[in-house]
This record gives sequence, C-alpha cells and structure tokens, in this order.
Amino acid sequence: MNVPEAIVRRIYVSGSMSNSRSGLVFRLKNTLVSGHLTAAGAMEVDGRSVSQSAIVLRTRSAEVRASEVSAESPLGLPAGIELEVNAEGVVLDPGRHQVRFPVVLKEIGPVTLTVADEIQ
Repeated sequence: MNVPEAIVRRIYVSGSMSNSRSGLVFRLKNTLVSGHLTAAGAMEVDGRSVSQSAIVLRTRSAEVRASEVSAESPLGLPAGIELEVNAEGVVLDPGRHQVRFPVVLKEIGPVTLTVADEIQ
C-alpha cells in the first residue's frame, strides 16, 4: 500500500534531504502513533535501487541497517521520534529527487513511502 501524500507530508521532515559524508540523508518524524518497523526493503532513489545493507536507520537510541530489521528484531518508533534514513554511497546532484522506500510496520503492514525534495 502506498502511503497517502497527506500522511507523507505529516511525517517527512521537509527540507531534510541532503548529501552527507556517508551518502544521502533524510528524516521522518513520527507525528502519528507509536509503531514498530519490522522490515525495510531496498530503497529506490530516482529509479536506482539501493540495497538494504546500504541503508542505515538512526533514532536517538538506536542505529541499525535496514537488512537487520525484522519481526524478531523490530525498530521501535514511538510517537514524536525522529528517524534519520541514510543511503550510504548515494550522492545526488543539486535539484529535485524522488525516493521510494518500502517498509513493513507491525501495526499496519507493508507500505511504501514516496518522498520528493530538493537538494541545494
């Protein structure tokens, strides 16, 4: 299921997409209800696939690779928490870019987040 654009606007931290030393970074803020991430698939950045092993997920209290998240080892996402998503090795030119990121949330099942933003 694709996440409706209105919800993406509520959870995506506008303007957070940038290049860091390790690669592409953007942030999501859980403004809804507490949940648990039980899977994170390969990301698609401007149509190019980024493997799970190259995606790092960070909160205040945890840092895990997308490939390590599972139903047995979920990533807790309490309401109000910010999640930084880092696609290591992905460096983007200035301009508008689109990211598709399929995840599974224990509470609602599989969803695909689609975000678009500008890199300055």
